[in-house]
Amino acid sequence: MSSIFNFNRFAKVLDYDIKRSVQNYGLAMIILIMMPYIHTLLVGMFSLVIDGVWRSPSATSRWIMFGMACFLFVLSYGVSSYGYLTDKKASSDYVLLPASVTEKFLSMVLNCALIAPIVFAAAYLLNDWVVVKTGLAAGNGIVTGSSFINGDNDVYVNIWEIGFISLSINTLFFLLGAIFFAKRKVSMTLLVLLGLLILIIPVVIAIAKSGLSIDRDVVPPFCSRYSDDIDLLVNSFIYISIIVEYILLLVLIFFRIKTIKH
Repeated sequence: MSSIFNFNRFAKVLDYDIKRSVQNYGLAMIILIMMPYIHTLLVGMFSLVIDGVWRSPSATSRWIMFGMACFLFVLSYGVSSYGYLTDKKASSDYVLLPASVTEKFLSMVLNCALIAPIVFAAAYLLNDWVVVKTGLAAGNGIVTGSSFINGDNDVYVNIWEIGFISLSINTLFFLLGAIFFAKRKVSMTLLVLLGLLILIIPVVIAIAKSGLSIDRDVVPPFCSRYSDDIDLLVNSFIYISIIVEYILLLVLIFFRIKTIKH
């Protein structure tokens, strides 16, 4: 039996992680995915009190609420599911699990970067669709909106694809903070994020102003679908940045798990 990876051991670790996440975060997840109903009820009740008429939440307000729910999910899921690992007593069961670092790492990443974000996003969007189809909210469901956005310069970006990837990456980022910082996990991670943004944004602006061009022969294959040069440049930059972020986060998470031995 391999000491690095065994599927049966990995399955047991994944089962342990998911059950612990459900135990620690299940109620919070239910509240978040029920926000379309809560939002609709609150808007209707306030309008009844103020205007005497039941009003439905607009599509714009539902988008804002979805963004807030995503933000809260990103901040809280990693801390609730794995924040206990920095506590020697609370993490003793996890440390003693008969699994390799690789198996624990893959389980943790799969849970935080794929399973939980998919469950959250799918359930939330489904509930928003139900709210619209039952006539409780105005406009179309969030999920039925356009997959692309464009600004004044007609730059097209797939908001659903990049949106989910961003949800995944940010969940991993706050997971790293949860298993790295012993105290004030969320606030410390936010401070680190703020510092990184202060360093990175000027670089991005400088690159954007430099008139940088890109060779179609060297762009990621999935960016070749964009025929316009501006679309190609913007999306290539976005996806290359995503790849770099994933690699850095995965490496840091792996080595942090490796040091959790207590």
